[in-house]
Amino acid sequence: MFNTGNTNRRAPRPPRAAMPGLPPANPGSGFALRLSPLFLLAAALAALAVVFMYDARSVSAQAVGQEVRPAVQVPGPVTGLTLSSTATSVTVRWQAPASGDEPTRYIAHLRPEGGEGGSGRTKTPKAKKTSVTFNNLEPGATYKVWVRARNAGGKGERVHAVITLPQTDALPNSIERPVEVIRCEQFFSTAYCDSFK
Repeated sequence: MFNTGNTNRRAPRPPRAAMPGLPPANPGSGFALRLSPLFLLAAALAALAVVFMYDARSVSAQAVGQEVRPAVQVPGPVTGLTLSSTATSVTVRWQAPASGDEPTRYIAHLRPEGGEGGSGRTKTPKAKKTSVTFNNLEPGATYKVWVRARNAGGKGERVHAVITLPQTDALPNSIERPVEVIRCEQFFSTAYCDSFK
């Protein structure tokens, strides 16, 4: 008898060995990749480790040669606040705070006593200037003044003072006053007075 079978048919291949953590392939449906939860967890941890190492190297590269600066502290209250005035002006003087970090500017505010919030005036001189003058004020009026220091850390505590302006400016010491003229003849003889002429 003749063999009617296909003599060229190859023998079926043995199933491939499964990778660690992977289930074996299904020979009936081709090679289907099915990942186990353990393999997925390991891959996720490896990816996180790579990202962490990259971020750490980036931060280290940026920090090379750069000094870590501490946070700026808010300046303390100004010291030695004094007020002086004329009938129409107030001059405010102060000294630098004794605590906190150095200020970059000052804030000086003047407002009439009993005035509303928007009725005042504000000046913001730089740190090297420790005095300001408010002009064109009302004679005899009372004004409230406060000064505070500021820097990148924030604004320091306010220091308050109150002053009442005079009704008129005081006369300067060099003003000319009338002088009473006394004649020599009122007390001495004419001959005696003539001897000094």
